[in-house]
Amino acid sequence: MHVPRALILWGGLTLMINCAAQPDTLLLAFDEHYSLGDPGDDPLPELNAFERFNPHTGGDSLRTCGSFPCNGWIEDRYLNGQLKHKGYYHEGRLVSYKNFHTNGNVEREFKEVDAIRSILRTWHPNGNLRSETRFADGSVSSTPTIMSPGSCDTWRSGIRRNPASSS
Repeated sequence: MHVPRALILWGGLTLMINCAAQPDTLLLAFDEHYSLGDPGDDPLPELNAFERFNPHTGGDSLRTCGSFPCNGWIEDRYLNGQLKHKGYYHEGRLVSYKNFHTNGNVEREFKEVDAIRSILRTWHPNGNLRSETRFADGSVSSTPTIMSPGSCDTWRSGIRRNPASSS
């Protein structure tokens, strides 16, 4: 039996077009390395606003008190009077600070270890540790640890581990 080449070419071309037109949304839905956080538990935008004063995390702004850069401890409060941010500023830049959730629990804590190294820890509203990231010279020096709100499992470099069974 002889099959014309045009028919084989047409069949192959049809197959390629049908395969190429498939949406890739299913691939993203099952990608285990995609979910390295916990959606729905992001900090309030007003708490992220203080990051612009932190040069270790990429901030390039100066906070001013009057017309001069802030120096010393500065506190910011929510409208109800509850503490929102307490930070130590040197020449307008954050050196050390804590931000607080609206329920009063710590949201994040940043400490400058020295002029090069620093550490940032974040917490869920329920008080459980969310992440810990170490910086060196303005870049992440250790892989952040991201913890889900009700689980003992942690994610490091996209590999799931149970801290109780590992060192």
